[in-house]
Amino acid sequence: MQSTVALQSHGLDLSGIVHTPEGLRADERRPAFLVLHGFGGNKEGRGQTVIAEQLAAWGYVALRFDFRGCGGSGGERGRILCLDQVADTSSAPSSAAASARPSRSTPAGPTRASPP
Repeated sequence: MQSTVALQSHGLDLSGIVHTPEGLRADERRPAFLVLHGFGGNKEGRGQTVIAEQLAAWGYVALRFDFRGCGGSGGERGRILCLDQVADTSSAPSSAAASARPSRSTPAGPTRASPP
């Protein structure tokens, strides 16, 4: 199942999509993956969509979202800084938790924005 979510990162609205496994109960928590896009990409990329769908099929929660300045997210277009992407990645789990209640999260994808 997919649902559109609005995320917050340092005062900016980020656009996201949460993929949840079939049969996930409202009181159940599952591990989650953050599916990140590369520089200049967005959450609608084929690679991100396929990865998120496969993770959900395996029973995980997956969140794919647009970094600031990309796709449907707020922020200055064309201003793509690695440290901003790290900040967005760090903010995403708390936003995802509000909608999918993950038990823990791990970043996945081609970007270098994974927090240390």
